[in-house]
Amino acid sequence: MDTQENFLSEYAGQGFDSMTAKEMSSAYLSLVQADSDVVAQGIEAGQWRCSSTGDVYGKEVKVVVLDFTTVWCEKDGTTGKTVARYAPNSIKVETRLPPKNATNQFPKMYNPDTGNEIVELFMYAVALADHPEVGTLLYNPPVGNMKVLKSWNKMMHSQIMPNGKRFPIFGYVWTLCCDAVKTKQGKKVWQLVSVKKETPITKELFTGSLKPQLELVKGANLIALSAPEETEESVPEEATADTSALAEMAIE
Repeated sequence: MDTQENFLSEYAGQGFDSMTAKEMSSAYLSLVQADSDVVAQGIEAGQWRCSSTGDVYGKEVKVVVLDFTTVWCEKDGTTGKTVARYAPNSIKVETRLPPKNATNQFPKMYNPDTGNEIVELFMYAVALADHPEVGTLLYNPPVGNMKVLKSWNKMMHSQIMPNGKRFPIFGYVWTLCCDAVKTKQGKKVWQLVSVKKETPITKELFTGSLKPQLELVKGANLIALSAPEETEESVPEEATADTSALAEMAIE
């Protein structure tokens, strides 16, 4: 009996010409927090989770980065969750200084129409190296991870092939590691604390899984794809103060 690959090969991808990434729902890679809805369903906090399948992967997950951009995230003033995303400088914002007694004296941006804070964050489109069948996931980590993320970005940008050319952003597998940290209020939250460089991707992984995903995200607007989802991690900014020591050991 012919396999599906044999009798469907000549029709590969047929019918999807006008179905781009923006016509599909967005799936996220996020960290399960103690107050996440899924905890009530028996899922343990402190695990990486795929929002589309509900699968969890433990405290470490291997990813391949397919694309990257910077976004302005609008945070709800009560829940701290993302309610909208914008391209940087695409909306008018108000800049305000924090109260004089605040630890962080950096100015903050606010949407004058809603009063919500605007935070500039990174957005990654990733594939799971051990579960490529899941497809492309969006990873939009909170501001508390910024130091770790910038170190990771530098490492990705610095990988050179034996021929002297720079690896593409999807050239390596990376392991994202999480751990529990405490906010100034004593609340335990889970955050990305380190990134491990693994190995270059294999030809089999590229041709069998990554190449079709790259074609899907190529030219796509990651911000337009990233509609807010209730499964996204929401970590208070106060958590950043207690993670600086971990961030120094971020890249292994």
